[in-house]
Amino acid sequence: MISAPYRFVPLSNLIVYPSWADKVSHDKPFKHGVSGKLVLRLTNETLLCIGSEQSKTDEQTIGKVQFYRDPDGIPAIPPTSLSSMVKNVFKIASFSRFKEVENKSLSVRDLSKSDNFYLSQMRNAETGWLKFDAKQSKWVIYPCKMRRVHQQEIIKYFNIPYKDWVSNKKTPASLKYRLIHKKTQPNNSHFIRCPEVQFDNTSNMQNTVKLIESQGSQTGQLIMTGQIGNFFTENNPNKKGVKKYEFIFYDTSDKALTLSSEVIKAFMQIYQPTEEWEFWQQHTDITESGIPVFFHRVQDAYGDVKSFGLSYMYKLAYKNSLHDAIANTNANHIYPNAQDDFAELLNGYSDNEKTTQNGLKGRINFGFAKLQMDANCLTDKNTPNKDKIKEKFISKKLVLSAPQPTYYPFYIKQSQQINKKHYSQLMDKNVQLAGWKRYQVKQTIDNRELAENKNMQKEIEALKPDNKFDFEIMLHNVLPVELGGLLWALDFGGRQECCHGLGMGKPYGMGAVKLEIITSELIKNDFGTIEDNNHYLQGCRQEFINYMNLVFKENGIDTTWEDCDPIKALIKLATPIDNSETNRSDKSNHGHPVFADKYVYMDNPKQFSVLKQPDKLPQVIETFHTDKAIMVEDPTIIKIVTYHCDIDNSIKKFEEEYERKKHYDNASEQEQALLDLEKEIEEKENSKTQIKDTFKSKSHKKLKNIYDKYKDILSDEEKIRLKLLAGRMSKLVGPKKQLDAIIKKINAL
Repeated sequence: MISAPYRFVPLSNLIVYPSWADKVSHDKPFKHGVSGKLVLRLTNETLLCIGSEQSKTDEQTIGKVQFYRDPDGIPAIPPTSLSSMVKNVFKIASFSRFKEVENKSLSVRDLSKSDNFYLSQMRNAETGWLKFDAKQSKWVIYPCKMRRVHQQEIIKYFNIPYKDWVSNKKTPASLKYRLIHKKTQPNNSHFIRCPEVQFDNTSNMQNTVKLIESQGSQTGQLIMTGQIGNFFTENNPNKKGVKKYEFIFYDTSDKALTLSSEVIKAFMQIYQPTEEWEFWQQHTDITESGIPVFFHRVQDAYGDVKSFGLSYMYKLAYKNSLHDAIANTNANHIYPNAQDDFAELLNGYSDNEKTTQNGLKGRINFGFAKLQMDANCLTDKNTPNKDKIKEKFISKKLVLSAPQPTYYPFYIKQSQQINKKHYSQLMDKNVQLAGWKRYQVKQTIDNRELAENKNMQKEIEALKPDNKFDFEIMLHNVLPVELGGLLWALDFGGRQECCHGLGMGKPYGMGAVKLEIITSELIKNDFGTIEDNNHYLQGCRQEFINYMNLVFKENGIDTTWEDCDPIKALIKLATPIDNSETNRSDKSNHGHPVFADKYVYMDNPKQFSVLKQPDKLPQVIETFHTDKAIMVEDPTIIKIVTYHCDIDNSIKKFEEEYERKKHYDNASEQEQALLDLEKEIEEKENSKTQIKDTFKSKSHKKLKNIYDKYKDILSDEEKIRLKLLAGRMSKLVGPKKQLDAIIKKINAL
């Protein structure tokens, strides 16, 4: 089973641009705007950790993360955490821009298949020395020749014990150099990298050589690269599937190859954050040779360098950046001068987010959410009792890591095409990102086995479930349609089962929280009366839904807003799943665990490699890429729909629906059946799309079920209603033998 704790809400090329964007102001009130505040309560359904102080993790000690607290020591949630959580849902729901993505070039080292896009470009790497030419103020590479040398030759040449050489499973190049330095120059603090060696240059077997010390031998510099995984064994030096060779650079050319700014930028983005680059930066002044690199040219032997790295199979920069992939969906998602979207107008933005205008101050502000404490958590002086508060927490060990959008089968939009034999990835011309990443909300915490290495773990202070936090959202000059969008994002359109994800440990099921409005204080800009705040808020919700439906309609989208795949995907991921079977695994899948819950991380690294095989593409698509984005024909001319406030009618519509639901809840079983049928017929009558054949073929059953079940207990009034509904059904569907037969029976009642 393909498994991951996250999925994606598909990224659409539709961006909704509100028609009132040029009228937003803190000083000029909207005619129909409101100001005031909402008081909300947050309840954590699962363990919750809002991280603050953290201690460092090393191989001996597990780092600890404390829950955030205010100056009085009361557990709290800062406004930034709350606003980010709600804003993310609001951006998706309102089809706002997908812009908060760093524009960086990712890299790839993919050894999953011998003829894949990576290995096909990494054949026949050349070698050389990277140096900065101060006179020309640019980076250059001086090419050189290269031979391979077995690690067994190296440890014998420098008299290094085998057990020292293989003491670490993951050995960086720097450690190998230090082993040689320690053995050859134990009392010399002057560290020597790339030591000179002599070798027999006559052998051509696999381009490998033997290290010798004799007259007439070739001199070169020993180049080490990092070791990931197993070493060769003493009794099996040629063991397959392990890295066992290092390199010797020699005969350096005096003619340098220049490097373009794009190639240097890609290299720096890949290597600057690494220990490997830091090591070479520390020792560039030791020798005049430079930094040993492996590189490929654009076309022929005299072409420009198109890529280079610090190992033979170095990380290759993708042709497209993340912003390039986003622009392939709609460039306005990341274009700084694009029109303001829903989220920008409501939440505001800084000066550096737009190049042609100043920043915009937000018109909603989140306050601190403080833990609501009962009498047991307070002392006689009404101050927090830290010992009692501590009882609300447990310690939880988890493996926490930052998400890396490098696994292209999941993060890149995949599609099944005829004769398609490879995955889409950032080398492709029209590549697109999968969309908004969301962790599936879970009912309980996954108790997965942790990694043995302690530096992968964190011990977090987690708040037990069913604790409550209260906070306020201040509103200023907000239109009903905007308030309605915010309200929808708070509780996913009034869906009581849905939860937000907050804080640490979301992949494991932590941080499932619900929001509910406790009270509201609203004032209309025109000082009009709000007779019922709850009904007014519900009317605002309807305003937002009506506006989004109108945007869809005016842009030729043949579905309603809440029925489209992105919104359904968002709601699905916010609906808690039963993950009680998470720990059960099945070893029958070629030794790889198959978890009963498909929303957990895969344990075996081989699974990731297996999934990159082309025959797994249909399964990956079925799991991650079946939801369809909303794609308008031309995203450069998305129609801006004028908003006409109709809050009074929206409130009236809610009140009618409220009374209808109230009546439905108190109705008899047969009357509820009639009401359900009446509602379904009304929807079909009001729909402007053609009635599907599936509805027509089942129309007689809808009437027959009511007739067979309730014909003997229907009142005279209910019989008349059923006859009327049968007539309306006949008009919708037209002549059908089975439908006509059941209508004849109904009319005979």
